[in-house]
Amino acid sequence: MEVLFPGYDGTIRVGETPDKSLSRNTSFGMITNQQQEDDSSPNLRQLISMTAPEWKSTLIGCAGALGYGLIPPLNSFCLGALLAVYFENDHSQIKSQTRIYCFAFLAFAVFTFLTNVIQHYYFGIMGETLTERVRGAIFEKILTFEIEWFDQENNSSGSICARLATDAVMVRTLVTDRLSLLTQAVSSATLAVVLAFMLSWRLALVAVALEPGVIAAVYLREMTMRIMSKKILRAQSESSKLASEAFGNHKTITAFGSQEKILKLYDRTQVSSRKESNRQSWYAGVGLFISQFLTSALIAVICWYGGKLLFQKKIAYKHLFQIFFILVSTGRVIAETASMTADLSKGTSALNSLRDGYETYCGDRGVQLSGGQKQRIALARAILKNPAILLLDEATSALDANSEKLVQEALERTMSGRTTLALAHRLSTIQKADKIVVIDKGRVIEEGNHSELLAQGEKGAYYALVKLQQLSVI
Repeated sequence: MEVLFPGYDGTIRVGETPDKSLSRNTSFGMITNQQQEDDSSPNLRQLISMTAPEWKSTLIGCAGALGYGLIPPLNSFCLGALLAVYFENDHSQIKSQTRIYCFAFLAFAVFTFLTNVIQHYYFGIMGETLTERVRGAIFEKILTFEIEWFDQENNSSGSICARLATDAVMVRTLVTDRLSLLTQAVSSATLAVVLAFMLSWRLALVAVALEPGVIAAVYLREMTMRIMSKKILRAQSESSKLASEAFGNHKTITAFGSQEKILKLYDRTQVSSRKESNRQSWYAGVGLFISQFLTSALIAVICWYGGKLLFQKKIAYKHLFQIFFILVSTGRVIAETASMTADLSKGTSALNSLRDGYETYCGDRGVQLSGGQKQRIALARAILKNPAILLLDEATSALDANSEKLVQEALERTMSGRTTLALAHRLSTIQKADKIVVIDKGRVIEEGNHSELLAQGEKGAYYALVKLQQLSVI
């Protein structure tokens, strides 16, 4: 069995005697097997094939993910039926039907809990076993290296143990998370199409044909906002750099009386930034208009054709509501899920900026990456786990102002619906927190939200920190 995973250029065969004909200068970040091609790169199929010995756990985990993916279409199905109930004239019928659907939603909640437990438990078993096997294969390969290799500074015992603990876990994350999301998306789409055709094949045929348009509209909106933010920030970077250098060297500027010259330079950079912002605003407006128009137009077509079938008595209004909710909501879920798997915390933009994208060789302990790139990719991995409680310790400490804004936007979306505890010295990262606690020498001296703490004025410690960091006082 071949173990291929990011961070290593070679192939380690589990159960095979390691090749001892390795170079003395082989580093841990590039284990080379002379019998394999150097350009071998892992893909999802190869990673999934590594789980063959745990096929039982994999199947049960996939079954849990499959069940969890059935919930959104079923929820939409019942929601459409419940909406139709309110058009009934019999109040007792409305009450009884509403009670039934309320119990159905409660059953969906219980089913969601069970399927989540099943998929995470069995995928966890599969992932841990896979991690153990990969880690053992790596360790077996390391033992074949010559003594000189272990004498190198980067190959100390602590460094090797740390990488054995983390690199193998990365393989587990790639397999379990992607397999889970893929299974959920497939099951949701399949059930949605089946239910729609069972209710009304005529309307379902039109809706399914328009479904790619709904997904494309969601992607267009996301891409438009992403490109606009990226270009505007790039245009503002010059003025930001100038301001940063001026603040850092204000004594020198004052000593030479160069304040007016610096202000003129800053105004000049602001002009180009403003022009680029205006241009991108026009582009964004057009792009968002097209996206919103496309979404609304597709929904209008479905409603128009559904109304036509309803007038011809070829469909019941209950089925019209159900098909509408099932297909439209499922299309949005699929588009957002696909975007989430690759672009959380702007991890995709960080990876796409590299020469070879996702296939970039990071080097020993990621020496090929900058500190900001490492932190953004680490945040993407953490958020992809979708934790109930998110702990952030200086989440944007290694980022520049532009990267910090991108990551902060992604974090704010991720914080929604979960408990988040953030430790920060950059106050811009916690301005939207529900509660801010100011600690001095191990004691809590102030607490409240951003506005409440600023309202205390110059006597407040938070106010002083905000003013010190030159944040805008709202």
